[in-house]
Amino acid sequence: MRQYYSYADFRQDALALAKQIEQDFKPQAIIAILRGGMTLAHFLGLYWDIKEVYAINASSYSRERTQGTLEISNVPTLQAQHQRVLVVDEIVDSGKSFLGVMDILQKQYPYVCFKSAVLFAQKSARYQADFVLKEAKCWIDFFWEVDLQGGSLAP
Repeated sequence: MRQYYSYADFRQDALALAKQIEQDFKPQAIIAILRGGMTLAHFLGLYWDIKEVYAINASSYSRERTQGTLEISNVPTLQAQHQRVLVVDEIVDSGKSFLGVMDILQKQYPYVCFKSAVLFAQKSARYQADFVLKEAKCWIDFFWEVDLQGGSLAP
């Protein structure tokens, strides 16, 4: 079973997630796990007027949607004044990427309080994000993955 996740759903959910996060955490910077977290990080940065939006690459999925070795690169250089940083992705599936990213970030920046946020999470994931909006119950086709597939708008 698959679920199409539209822009309208994303817009509504990004706002709901932002409101959930700001009840407990006031980030000074945002790190997007690329590529899935990029759209969410951009929206949250605009919502909170945070210009310090960074990116980190973490990938373990192949084009065939099978998991392999986790590769992490492009670790951002955070400014000393960033004491509270939110790390975002669209989904926690197995938790492998988030575990790797959070481990690297904590080792490189032990003085920073990192919190994590996702739109969706699998209950069985090895990593549990600090802020989760919805449970992932099937494969989710995010609008940014399918609407521009192949370089053109999908019908």
